[in-house]
Amino acid sequence: MLLFRYIFSRWILFFCLFLALFALLLLLSRFQEIARFIALSDTSSAIALFAFYHIPFFLPLAFPIAACIASFLLFQRLAKNSEFLAMRTSGLSLKKILSPLFYISLLLTLLHFFLSAEIAPRCGKKTKELLYSATSTNPLVLLQRQDLIKLKETYLTLSVQGEKAQDFFFVTKSPTTHRLNLLHIPTLELLDDELVASNATLISHLPEGKEFLETHKRISLSAPLLSLALKKHRPRLELPLLNFKMLLLRSQENGKEHLSARLEILRRIALSLAIFPFTLLGALLGAEHRASSSRKNLWIALATLLFFLFSYLGVRELKGNFACAIALALSPHLLMLYLSTKRSLFLSRGQEPIPVMSLCRFSRWSQR
Repeated sequence: MLLFRYIFSRWILFFCLFLALFALLLLLSRFQEIARFIALSDTSSAIALFAFYHIPFFLPLAFPIAACIASFLLFQRLAKNSEFLAMRTSGLSLKKILSPLFYISLLLTLLHFFLSAEIAPRCGKKTKELLYSATSTNPLVLLQRQDLIKLKETYLTLSVQGEKAQDFFFVTKSPTTHRLNLLHIPTLELLDDELVASNATLISHLPEGKEFLETHKRISLSAPLLSLALKKHRPRLELPLLNFKMLLLRSQENGKEHLSARLEILRRIALSLAIFPFTLLGALLGAEHRASSSRKNLWIALATLLFFLFSYLGVRELKGNFACAIALALSPHLLMLYLSTKRSLFLSRGQEPIPVMSLCRFSRWSQR
């Protein structure tokens, strides 16, 4: 029980530290989208919720990586302090030393599957709902996101500051005259549910080829109706936003997306199953019978992590061959099990010399 508490407490500390670090890095990778939402929304609570909902949506990818690095650094530290050597010298088997990580990884696998199957899709849908709600109430900032509007063969630019916009230029091509039309509005302001344009100027061309100039001192439009007319489509439930039950139903349909749903199920299962082999491999690569650490084991751990990320991202592209997708998704797991078995056999043989001073260090470790 002493050994279990000792390894468990230190592994949890390393795991939470690196999980928070990777969550912060993943959140920073979405900084551009969060910054755009800050421009869309004027309430701090909506901005905080939008940033918070991003964390569970991208957190499942950080679980296996944090587990591997936490196990590697923990056992590397035990080896550096000769604590791992003292445990082995006292007669503790490698299985006994690694048993706390076995139970921890199984518990994390179940927690991770629940997170990726239920919580992460729900948080992803919340971010889409917040984004859609923000663009529905303020058409000014919607005009800044041309990827969200359905205007073709047009060019527009404006400077938005809260509920006001200045220097709105809108250039479009006329389908009849094949000439360009220009709309310039110096000031746009959102008043309640109305969008008010002041001193608007329109330059167009008549079918006879003559230029036509039109000015309006004040124009008012319904802001919600304008936002609805500009949007490409309503928010749709993409496969990463579906929970596991909905994915199973989608995979049984006779449509184009049934294979994509099966690939998404495969990716989530493979990601959850990667926690146990990553935890085991990180611990075995970090364990040494000597105090000096080997850089070779560190490079092996990093290469395995890169290969896993490559397979996780590449599975989605194999829509034409589901068998190849299964092989690619499970190949990192088989590689990790092979490396773990080989490394455990090496440590069990005890080929490295064991100094006598480790017995003294074990007595000090056992008195903690």
